[in-house]
Amino acid sequence: MKLKNLVIVMSFFFTCNFAVAQVKDTLKVQTLEEVIVTANKSEQRNIEVPVAVTSISAKSVTNSRLVTVSDLTGRVPNYLYQELGVGFQALQSIRGIQVFSENPAVSTYIDDVNLLDILAGGFALTDVERIEVLRGPQSTLFGRNAMGGVVNIFTKQPTNKTTGFVEIESGNFALQRYSAGFKTPLIKDKLFFGINGLFQVRDGFMKNDITGTTATDASLNGRTVGGEENTYGNAFLKWLVTDKFSLTANVKTQRDFSNESGFFVSQANETIALETPTVINLSRIGRHERNITNCSLTGKYKAKNFDLTSISSFQQISLSFQDIDFPGIYHSFFNSAIGEKLPPQEVLSQEFRINSTNKENKLQYVAGLFGFKQVGYEPSTNLAFENAPNNFTIFRNRSNNSGYAAFGEVSYKVLEKLKITAGARYDIEEREATFNGFGDAVFVDGVFTQINPDQTKSASFNAFSPKAAVMYSFTKNANAYATYTRGFRAGGVNAQGGLPAGVHQDFDPEYSDNFEVGFKTAFWNNRINLI
Repeated sequence: MKLKNLVIVMSFFFTCNFAVAQVKDTLKVQTLEEVIVTANKSEQRNIEVPVAVTSISAKSVTNSRLVTVSDLTGRVPNYLYQELGVGFQALQSIRGIQVFSENPAVSTYIDDVNLLDILAGGFALTDVERIEVLRGPQSTLFGRNAMGGVVNIFTKQPTNKTTGFVEIESGNFALQRYSAGFKTPLIKDKLFFGINGLFQVRDGFMKNDITGTTATDASLNGRTVGGEENTYGNAFLKWLVTDKFSLTANVKTQRDFSNESGFFVSQANETIALETPTVINLSRIGRHERNITNCSLTGKYKAKNFDLTSISSFQQISLSFQDIDFPGIYHSFFNSAIGEKLPPQEVLSQEFRINSTNKENKLQYVAGLFGFKQVGYEPSTNLAFENAPNNFTIFRNRSNNSGYAAFGEVSYKVLEKLKITAGARYDIEEREATFNGFGDAVFVDGVFTQINPDQTKSASFNAFSPKAAVMYSFTKNANAYATYTRGFRAGGVNAQGGLPAGVHQDFDPEYSDNFEVGFKTAFWNNRINLI
């Protein structure tokens, strides 16, 4: 259950550019701004794209008070974001397609960087340029885990205009949110810098009741559960090397901390959860800390009729947790200490892309290569289960994964009003897990003992993701389309020891085939859009 915060906001914005507005006697007609999206990896009008896209502009993000990805649930049709106690452990669902796994069913991109793992979610939203939600499978261009769709988030980059903002917010559940940002040219028309960040703290909306638990500490009664503090920063450095070539470096970092953690908490049975959804029965109140850093370098070269793009990224995520009542008490563990920070998950990715830019040509195209390498320590399989004081059963899991893909999409205007599109992607993945089962390792009186040796299992997968579309333009602002798209979610290795004989340790990818017919239009002098 998620309760919406009641928020009071004080905002201050400034810019060094000024303009004088001329007042006219005639009534000014209000029209909707033209919506530009990158659903096909290049900028196009939403109305011209044969994909169901909800695009939210910077103004709408501010007016709608979208401060977390979970807020999109009330703004985007067919979309659901379900926090599992904390914002970085959540289920995203589009058109009912969802799964709880380190490999999600909905892909999330921030500034063109794919957040491969569910643990990478929950970034704060501040100084956002626009958000696009693509509904239906998008694996042809966006790759693995876009089986249900894609959430595409773009933050504002610095330009020649010096701007800044400060926001102070307060709301229920003791919410306090402070955010600020500043962007400026360091060298006009050449080098630009931007930075923004926020600090947020709030109480949880659940109250603890030790009734029915083994707890004897009466001070736990009435304690808030689910509160958290978040610190976020985002910095850009953009360099226009030449008129045709640019480089943009970006670093995002976030810390999420709580000593009244809602991470992994659960009720003893469904009846209690439904009857008293804001009351939790915990014998201990846990803590958690997640740190994530996301670095990227984007290079763009603009030729006469095409663009070349390179996106290099490195992501690091670390997590610790302690006294998590699931029920049963769990702590993060890997080497030597209960509640220690797990080794960081690290992801390297690289994408090269070429796309046409001459919109007058009948033939339009986009093609590219993508690769990644990932070392992971999944939190639910790197933990200590507490049997008794100073006596723990240990479960550990280290994964080594890599993937490579080639993709492309071509559209051709057969007639003045008829356009056909065809695309395909081929992915290859290698996955490996080294793990032990429950009972294979223990931590007793501060001493780690390996009872049975770790197991290593590996698997290879491939996936073909085709796409076909037909679009007919009745007018410039009225298009009908029919599409077929296929999405896939990556397979993997079941990192559990002691499976029954004959049960495969690996599992295959999942696929989703989507057939869609749609109509998009804008009318009444662009006052109404149906997209």
